[in-house]
Amino acid sequence: MLHFLRKASLFQLIKVKALPEKRSDIVDIVDIFRAKIVDVNRETMVIELSGAKDKIDACNKNQNMLTLLAT
Repeated sequence: MLHFLRKASLFQLIKVKALPEKRSDIVDIVDIFRAKIVDVNRETMVIELSGAKDKIDACNKNQNMLTLLAT
């Protein structure tokens, strides 16, 4: 019989300031963390991030490059 350990999965929505000149940088960060961009408008993006606590924490540490508007 096989037993699998399942890590707790967390979910976070992050709203960031996304001016046109910074959008490609934001997309690169989103790709690195396998997150998703779920909403875009002229000045902001909403990013959906899910996974283990370590992944969420690592992404949050790298957000110093981004201007957070809400989490």
